[in-house]
Parts: sequence; C-alpha cells; structure tokens
Amino acid sequence: MKTEGMLSGIVNCKKLNVYSEPDFNSEVICKLTQLSEVIVDKKNSTKDFYKIDSAIGVEGFCQNSFITIASK
Repeated sequence: MKTEGMLSGIVNCKKLNVYSEPDFNSEVICKLTQLSEVIVDKKNSTKDFYKIDSAIGVEGFCQNSFITIASK
C-alpha cells in the first residue's frame, strides 16, 4: 500500500551506503546491495539524498542517483 509521497525504488549500484543523516560525513549505518528494494519518502528527502526504508528494516538516507524509482 502506497501513501502520498512514498515511492518504490530499486538500488542500481553494487553497494549503496545508507547514512544516518542526509550528509556524506554522517555515520554509514548499512550497505544495500544491487537490486535491493526500498521505499522512498519524497517528503523527507533532500536535493541529493532520498530518505528510505529498506526491505530489511533499515531506515536512513541514500544518494538519490543510485536509486531507480519504479514505474507505476
């Protein structure tokens, strides 16, 4: 079930860092592998980072250029 501002996405690189904050200097809390599914929270995303929830339960921020938004 999708809610407003929430989109499905797929990691499109081999390893993607998940940061605690939308900042490359913040703590890396996890690395997602290619083709991992995520839910993108557009409302809480920034110009460079998507706020994500991963299928494995990790919540954080990822560089948005490495996530492909699934088409409807």
